[in-house]
Amino acid sequence: MISGEEGVAITHFHDSDGHKDHEKELWERLLRAQGIEKAEILAELGHIAVHQGKWLESLAHGQTALEIYQTTTESFDPEDMAKILMGIAFAHYKASNYTEAAAATHQAYELLEEMNSPRAGVALRNLGVFLQEAKKYAESAEIFRKALKIPQLEDEELTLAKDYYNLGFALTKLEQFNEAIEMLTRGKELASRITAPIVEALCNEQLAFCFASIGEYEAGLEAVKFSIDYALLSGDDSRMFESVRVRGRVNMARKDYESAISDLKAAKSINIDNSCITDWDAIYEIEEEIASILELLGQVEEAEEVRRRIKVVSNSN
Repeated sequence: MISGEEGVAITHFHDSDGHKDHEKELWERLLRAQGIEKAEILAELGHIAVHQGKWLESLAHGQTALEIYQTTTESFDPEDMAKILMGIAFAHYKASNYTEAAAATHQAYELLEEMNSPRAGVALRNLGVFLQEAKKYAESAEIFRKALKIPQLEDEELTLAKDYYNLGFALTKLEQFNEAIEMLTRGKELASRITAPIVEALCNEQLAFCFASIGEYEAGLEAVKFSIDYALLSGDDSRMFESVRVRGRVNMARKDYESAISDLKAAKSINIDNSCITDWDAIYEIEEEIASILELLGQVEEAEEVRRRIKVVSNSN
């Protein structure tokens, strides 16, 4: 994803205390359990595994629990099965299996919608985010158009602001910039009114890219200024990386190549200096953008050297 490279998920998972004694007790109960009781214990173990960062273990527990629900002759609340599916989706998401996450979430949504459950809206919005991660932007856009028509009982205005952002993000990826600007502006204004600066910053990052894409460069620079101010004030390195990178792209579009290279190099430094695990894909993309600018400046040999470095290092990773 570009600038602000993330959808805003609205996840609701029940917390587990995660204590070792409780986990041990669950494993002991699992040895004796049958049917739905076994599925419920597996689901709880899956939640504990999520909080421990053990995504594949959580996924295995969830899939076994789901098989029990799908084959049992016992009666059960379908919402419990939907919760299992959402747990599976989240584990897939954390394991970067985005298509699988979307598929599980879609199943959960269909169950919840059939029950007229208020949680259907949560599942629908998470589906839209997972589709973004799977790069299925047209499908994601349709999901968020639908989500905008579904009331959200909790934090309604914040949820609405996130919906506008996520729809605007998908439309940006589809290069439908005018409609994206409309949605992102609505999200930005609502986020400002309810004091949700992170959502406002995300909207402004995308707005900057959209404005630059239609030739409104000063509007782009003005939009991204808020995102940089937010990142500086909050100490959010992730937002600083994305914001400075977007500003570099805006400067590139307006042919201020010196500023563009400066911003892109600064973004790369933020990524390297502040990431626990360096995002090499982002670094390669930034270096390629720098190489493109060098070519525009007629510095062909320097551009080729940058691309040579990218090739050598990427082959070693």
